[in-house]
Amino acid sequence: MSSRLRQLCYLSTARTECDEAALDAILGVARDFNAAHGITGLLAYEGGCFFQVLEGAPGDVEMVLDRIRRDPRHHGLKVLADRAVSCRDFSGWAMAYSGFGKTTADGRALAKISTA
Repeated sequence: MSSRLRQLCYLSTARTECDEAALDAILGVARDFNAAHGITGLLAYEGGCFFQVLEGAPGDVEMVLDRIRRDPRHHGLKVLADRAVSCRDFSGWAMAYSGFGKTTADGRALAKISTA
């Protein structure tokens, strides 16, 4: 990619269901690593499925994707979008997190966003 910024979105399936403690551990490592490498993005998890957006320099995004591909907690990783972008959608968030699971009275999912 010739752009100075790359945005990549993927879906994967967790080999085992992640509880809140496991997700907190994943987020802690991801936020530290991403902050050190200029990566921003969003992680969403629900019902054994991960959705993530990664943004940064093309080589750094590739490095994170390679780490995720080798992570035994993931399988069936499918890249949904991979594009050059001129600006970040998640600027300032080393890794925002969206968990679903709570619903409104009519059954619509509510997202909870954590940017800590």
